[in-house]
Order: sequence, then structure tokens, then C-alpha cells
Amino acid sequence: MDIKKSTLPICEHIQSFEPYVAGLSIDEIKEKYQLEHVIKMASNENPFGSSKLAQKSMAENVHNAFRYPQAGNPKLVKALAAYYRKKYPFLTEKQIFVGNGSDEIIDLLFRVLTIPNKHNAVMFKPCFGLYSTQAKVQNCEIRTVPLKEDFGFDFAGLRALVDENTALVFVTSPDNPSGRLADRQELLAFAKSLPETCLLVVDEAYVEFAGNEEDCSVLAELGSLKNAAVMRTFSKVYGLAGMRVGYIFAPETVADYLWRIRLPFSINVLAQEAAVCALEDEEFKQKTIAHTVSERHKMAKVLAELGCMVYPSHSNFIMFKPLFLSAKALCQKLLERGIIIRSLSSYGLDEYVRVSIGTEEENRMFLTAMREFAGKGNFIVTIDGPAGVGKSTLAKRLAKHLGIAYLDTGAMYRSLALHAGAGVADLSDAEMREMFTAYSYALKKEDDQYALYFNGKKIGEEIRTEKAGRLASVVAKIPEVRKALQKFQREIGEETALVAEGRDMGTVVFPYAPVKFFLDARPEVRAKRRYDELTGKGQQEKYEDILQNIIARDEQDRNRAADPLAPHENAIIVDTSELDIEGVFQELVRHCQIVAAGDK
Repeated sequence: MDIKKSTLPICEHIQSFEPYVAGLSIDEIKEKYQLEHVIKMASNENPFGSSKLAQKSMAENVHNAFRYPQAGNPKLVKALAAYYRKKYPFLTEKQIFVGNGSDEIIDLLFRVLTIPNKHNAVMFKPCFGLYSTQAKVQNCEIRTVPLKEDFGFDFAGLRALVDENTALVFVTSPDNPSGRLADRQELLAFAKSLPETCLLVVDEAYVEFAGNEEDCSVLAELGSLKNAAVMRTFSKVYGLAGMRVGYIFAPETVADYLWRIRLPFSINVLAQEAAVCALEDEEFKQKTIAHTVSERHKMAKVLAELGCMVYPSHSNFIMFKPLFLSAKALCQKLLERGIIIRSLSSYGLDEYVRVSIGTEEENRMFLTAMREFAGKGNFIVTIDGPAGVGKSTLAKRLAKHLGIAYLDTGAMYRSLALHAGAGVADLSDAEMREMFTAYSYALKKEDDQYALYFNGKKIGEEIRTEKAGRLASVVAKIPEVRKALQKFQREIGEETALVAEGRDMGTVVFPYAPVKFFLDARPEVRAKRRYDELTGKGQQEKYEDILQNIIARDEQDRNRAADPLAPHENAIIVDTSELDIEGVFQELVRHCQIVAAGDK
């Protein structure tokens, strides 16, 4: 980087440092690619956010923000000691040091244990970048040995780099960015082989996701290992990345000197209170772990089925090598869809990427995009448009013509409404989400037709009653209901090629469907079609009443937060005002054939 030469005595070894270049923010990505929604699956954050206990403690203590925190954070140290001594009674408070994230701890370890231009630090390559960054700041020699071809740990090669001037050795387990867990016995044998003049730091930031702690961690051995330390964080399983709290179990002498040179108030009042309460919320921790392990298995399986080279992970992320696209191209295509994953080029792994485990919905969106990029996504057609334009009739006929399923979204709303009842409107959002976890939908092929099932039972004529229609009108206005049904609709789309009609199928539910139609017509035309349909069934309706109802509904739609009368930017817009149903149908078929042939 070219900067004006300073007359100030800037350290020579610092002059080669380049400033950190951050990626685009979520808001910048939204603006650049004209997106309404962006999900971040790049930083290994907790998809559930923070513990409610931690959030509550921060809210209750915000009035103390004007106070300096107590030096040494004794409340947090005591809480950590009490928590870990249940399993490891030999641990003492004097072995615990807490810092402003693991970053501060790593920085202070170099300051305490290394003399510039004399000592060296040993680590694997690639590894967490801050080890080498802080070594350079301290003007400490960096020695690295490559991981094995399968990203396993070459402890013999690492040991060979250690000499009388080695002050620090870093091992990350589970590793970042591979997610690989070091063999515990091999790691312990390596630790015992090191000279007493260097400190082994085992970074266990992700160990909670690895399985039984006794089988994965070396923490239990710190009572006998006199020159080893274990570092952990509140950023991952506890969901406090933004509060910056890390901690280390180290030899008492090392911990003592870390406290001596640490900035006195590096962990703020709210961060300390949040961390203490996070330790107490075991339910949140176990929920995070169970979700991560389950979703990690599902995602790895699908990625492997798509032909990606997937590496075993014991963390809250997966590293893989895409084979149908370059890593750079994959990251860009996902970014254009509002999905941020991590390119590993900064680790020297240009052909690899890393994706964090997100919520079920985020993971589903990611995998749906991956299937499409790999050419293995289901053929989905969406038909959106205002009321009365003929979407339902056309969707059913088009599905039959294409030989794929018709997704009756109206039946989904009606069946959910009948099951949940009008009382669902009185529930909190959390209560509704809990209720919907017991619901499921599926499309099953029976002979040559598809049938829609709710909770394992085939949906029948019970949803065609006036009561079901009234209830559906009520629940359709509830955001949590719409979110739940959109999730169910996407799940069906993952399993079955289909035609889906509605008012947000192409914009919200299936925005990446290969064929998205938006049908439009003047209100007078739509009212006439509706009038003819109803009178053809023997119903007595007035044309003027139908017209006014359609105009009112259009106005209501335009005032919604997400306007269902606004087509997707890639939608094929068909004005049906001057066409009959047959003409519209032929137009839809023509476009589907063009897309299916790959001639877009």
C-alpha cells in the first residue's frame, strides 16, 4: 500500500503490514444486488443469536454502562471456575484469564512469552490468521508445517520445528478452517514431548460441537501438563461474538503475568454480565449443539451427493471443495442470491470454501441454490399475480401438461387454519412457532395425480367449507403463519418438481425458480372472468360487487410491506387482458419449453 512516508519512528517490521480489508456489509450487498434479504453463513456465528438469559442480563445492566467494570472481572472468573470445577476439580481461579475475545489473549501471550528477534512461534499451515499476525507485531519468528493432504495434523513435523528458542506452539482443535478434530492421544503425546521452555496453546473455540468433551478436549490433563494451556470463547456456542469474551486456562504464572499487562477494563460491564448468564443457560447451549450436529450431518450429506469434496467437521461449519464451479465463482453466485459464505483464499486454499451452519431455513436456502448450480434442482414454475387473473386454473392445467405436481397453496392455508383455529391469532410469535413445529406437509403421487397431505393425513373436502375459508382469511394475515407455510412450501419444492401459484411464490417462496410468471389483467377483465365463473356454477353475484372487491383487494395488497403485486425482477410478465384462457395457457407452455431447452 502506498502511503506518504512518515517522519515518525514507525517500527520497521510494522511498515510491511497491510490494513484489514473487510468484505461488503449486508446493507451494501442488498444495495449492490438489489436484494431484500441477505443471510450470512461466513463467520461461524450462532444461528440462534444469544441466550435469552444473556440478553436479559444486558438489558438489566445497561443502566450501569457509565460505570467502569471491576478490574480483573472477578465475577466472571469465579463463574468460570465454578462451572468447570464440576468436571475438573483441580482447576483454580488463578489459572483463569479472561480477555476481550481470544484475540486479546493471543496478543498478550506473545507479549508475555516472546522476546522480539529471539523467540519463535510454531503452528500449522493453514491456521487461524491471528497467530501469525500477532507474532509479526511482536517481531517473533513464525515457523509453520503444512497440514497433511487430508488436513490431518502432522505432529511429528510440528515437533521438528521446536527448538530452544520456541516460546509458543499453537494447535487448533477442532481446526479452522477444516473443522478437523485432532486425535486426543496424539495431541497429548505431542504435548508431553515439548520442552518446558515453551507453552503449548490448544485453541478449543469449537470444541463444544465436537462430541463428548472428555474424548475431544485436553482440559482434563492440565493438572499434569505444566506447560500447556487451553483457550476457549463465548463467541460460538454461547452466541456472544459481538460482546468479545474469551478465556484461557493456563499455568498460574502465565495467567498472573497476563493479568499484570492486560488493559484494566478490556471486558465491559455488559459483556461480563452476559457471559456469566450464558454459562447458566445450559438449555440454550444444548439446543445449539444438537441443532449444529444434526444440520451439519444433513448439509454434508447433500453437498457430497452434489459432487462436492466434503471434509469431516467437528465444528459449526463445513469446509468443502466444489467441483461443478470454481470456489470463487460459487462465492460470487451465492452472493448475488444474498447468501454469504467464506472463500478460503486468504488461507491459501483457493479451491475451497467454508459455510457456517445456519438456521434450518438458511441451510435450506443454501442447499437449494447449490442444487441448482449443480444442475440437480427440481423444475419449479411459479405463477403470481393479482386476484381474479386465473392463476389457479392455469397452474393446475400447466402442471398436468408438464407432468409435474400442482401445489395447492390455498389448501395449505385452509388446512392449517382448520387445525390451528381462530385462537392462533391470540398466541405470541414464539407460541405459534412452537405449535408449527408439530405440523408437516407432503405431496404424494397417487396413480397419475399428486395429493396434498397434512400431518400424514390426506387433505379432502373438509377444507372447501365456508368456515375453512373464513378461518384461512384470518390466519393468512398473520406473519408467522405465512412464514411457516412458506417454509413448508419450500420443503415440498426440495422433494418435488411443481407448479405453485399465489401472490408471492416467485418473489418470496421460490425466488430462484427457473420459470417465474406474473399474470396481469385490468380489474374490469378480472371481474368479468370471476363473474362468468361464479354464474356458470349457478351462483348469484353482481358484477359491480365483484369489481369493487377486486379493486379493494388490489389496494390492500399494495399497502402491504411486501407488495404481492410487484413481480420478481426476472419474472415473465404476461398481460392477459386481451387473451382468453387458452391463449394464456399456450403462452405459459411456450416459455416453459424455452427454459427447459436451455434457450433463455
